[in-house]
Amino acid sequence: MARRDRPRDARARRLMGAKADAAYLALSHALDEIDAPPCTDDPRFILDIDQLAPGEAAFLGRTVCNTCPIKWACIAYAEAARPSAGIWAGRTYKPRKLADPEPHAPDTVPNPKEDR
Repeated sequence: MARRDRPRDARARRLMGAKADAAYLALSHALDEIDAPPCTDDPRFILDIDQLAPGEAAFLGRTVCNTCPIKWACIAYAEAARPSAGIWAGRTYKPRKLADPEPHAPDTVPNPKEDR
């Protein structure tokens, strides 16, 4: 979870944990109601996003997750828990590194008057 997305106080962290627990319970019950979700035997769903080919997570989301009868429960859990690995309802939740807003300045800046 990116730093800016983390709850700042203990109460917020507990609330987030309670939401994730409730969503996990709902997902567990939904899984009990069906034979198996379409992602069950596909190991790509448990890999880290860095281990997939570019665009593969989006492809899996369109072709597998969009046909899943319990996608709603998967989305609810993933949004609450923000798992750092795997594909959840066609999305990944791995924290992304923020790019530098501007390139680093060189250690020394040349003085234009010295070049003369």
